[in-house]
Amino acid sequence: MRCIKCWDRKPIDPIYIADDFEGCFCRDCYEESPETVDHFITLLSDLCAAEDDSGAMATYDELTACIDVLELCPEGRSAVMDYLGGKTVGVMSEIDEERDAEARKELLTQQQARQVEMAVHRRQLRREFLAVTSHSIEGYRIVNYHGIVTGASVMGTGLRSSARAAWADLLGIESSSFTAKLEEAKDNAMSYAIDHAIAAGGNAMIAVDVDFSMFSSDMIGAVVTGTAVTIEKATDEARKGT
Repeated sequence: MRCIKCWDRKPIDPIYIADDFEGCFCRDCYEESPETVDHFITLLSDLCAAEDDSGAMATYDELTACIDVLELCPEGRSAVMDYLGGKTVGVMSEIDEERDAEARKELLTQQQARQVEMAVHRRQLRREFLAVTSHSIEGYRIVNYHGIVTGASVMGTGLRSSARAAWADLLGIESSSFTAKLEEAKDNAMSYAIDHAIAAGGNAMIAVDVDFSMFSSDMIGAVVTGTAVTIEKATDEARKGT
């Protein structure tokens, strides 16, 4: 290790600058300007602790000014400037990473809040959603059409339901298990159709039609189609046709 001011090799009782810097001040050079050397070492610590780009660059500028005052030897000055350059880049990279991490965290928080907001809004729309088989809704007027939407659900009846259906067919009675499956398929298909209508921008669905199909002995399907629309409550004048 050398003194960066006089370039003396292996100085006695050296003043170390930083743990990761291969250089120091010998005791004689330190005694020439102890306050400036102490200030220089403090600034190095401040640079490593900088919390933003402007703070890091301001400390770097102050360090270079301090180096000029210390009048380091050419070799020592070159070693210190190389060290400062690498340290500044490292510090600013850490600052950028922290800033990016904070930005990502904030964006994630915003996205999560938006998702919660959208989920609440969607649940509200589903609660107030109207679906009718007619082409109009009493007390409301259609202000916008969003096209035809479809919801489909295909379900397996299972061996037990099929066996019960076969037994019901043999006895000529209603199959409660198949009825339940049909209702479940219809409800699922309606739910999907409503989701598609909301996604299209509607708050209601008119001309709703439900169809059932038997794909095999143990597969049944339900398809719900309708026109997604935006409706609003009709005024008294609109109801009277004025």
